[in-house]
Order: sequence, then structure tokens, then C-alpha cells
Amino acid sequence: MVVHVVLWELVLRCRTMLILIPPLVVMDIVAGIIGLIVFAYYANIKCDPLVNKDIANPNMVRQLFSQTLKRFTDHGFPHFLFSSCVHLNYE
Repeated sequence: MVVHVVLWELVLRCRTMLILIPPLVVMDIVAGIIGLIVFAYYANIKCDPLVNKDIANPNMVRQLFSQTLKRFTDHGFPHFLFSSCVHLNYE
């Protein structure tokens, strides 16, 4: 009886893992794509914010990119959605 309960718990844990792995993979892929977008933006304008002393820490690039986007976009829902994706994927 005890072995049956332990095996059933193992099956449930494996099923949970199989359900949770695909969303995590998708989130990692989206985070990588957004990272490439940020890198491509600063490479395109030939600007290194760390060298220019615009930021003090390399982890501040996402905040600087979000602030830069705010200057060029409306302050509506599309900007809020993209900005929240940038912040969530890098935390």
C-alpha cells in the first residue's frame, strides 16, 4: 500500500514537471529574443551605455532601454505591455 502511494506521488510529480517545462522554455526563448533586440538597438546606434557612463551597472541596460522607448512611443497600452515584458524577462 505504501509503495502504491509513493509511486502515485511520483507519477503526479512527473506529470507536473511535464506541464511546467514548455512554458519555461517559451519564457527563456522570449527573454533571449528581447535581449537580442536590446543588444541590436544599441549596436545599431553604435552606443555603449556602460562606456558612456549612462549606467553604472550592466544590469541597468533594461531600465535604460525602457526609458529610451518611452521617449519614442505613446504612453498607451502597447508600450506598457512591451515594457512589462522587458522588465519581467530580465528579473
